[in-house]
Amino acid sequence: QLSFLSSSSGFSQSLEYEADEGGFEFAQKKGYDSTEAINLFEQMATFTKDEEIKEPFFFSSHPKLLERIKKFQELNASKPSTSKTLKIEPENYLNLTRQLRLDNIDMCFERGYYKTAERNIDFYISLYPDDVQGMLRKAELFRRRQDPPPKKKKRQKDEDYIKALDVYEKILFLHPDLPSAWLGKARILQKLSRTEDAKKSFQKYLELEPGSAERLYIEQFLNTLATERAS
Repeated sequence: QLSFLSSSSGFSQSLEYEADEGGFEFAQKKGYDSTEAINLFEQMATFTKDEEIKEPFFFSSHPKLLERIKKFQELNASKPSTSKTLKIEPENYLNLTRQLRLDNIDMCFERGYYKTAERNIDFYISLYPDDVQGMLRKAELFRRRQDPPPKKKKRQKDEDYIKALDVYEKILFLHPDLPSAWLGKARILQKLSRTEDAKKSFQKYLELEPGSAERLYIEQFLNTLATERAS
């Protein structure tokens, strides 16, 4: 397979340009705003820069991101859209992509793409300021990015933990019976060595979520506190 791909890679660049142009024309014919095509490659360029990733192409003969941005700019200039009724339905689009945005943030967490996660979280919150899911992920960001790869810039842990605690406090002010917020708050308090406060938050979490898979761990922590106090 590698040999086949290598032998055919010389055609890849021209075919990719041809595919871009064909997709561009198809979108225009269907009434979509073709100027939006540039955004995909701009987003990819931002992502690869933020996360220090090499451009995601197998062969160097593939057009680079900036070249494809330039290609779509040229297409927009030479073939402007003539449609009077562009299919731009922002409300419907936002509804369709809402959960996808959250899933994307979670995938960034799993892969350690914290700069991209933060950018996506902030954008999600700007779209849905009252949605607790965005706020929960903001707090989770501050907690998760404390274990960066060796080459990543290390952060002051307490600073991030305090930011996370502040977000959890805001969430609980609005949603006092949200179990995941109490659990997150308890974990942060534990990291900050505020054990008594962590205990109260863990207990509140167990009241709201008695069947939690975390129950055994939490009870062990609470029992350890009780033993230390007794001794």
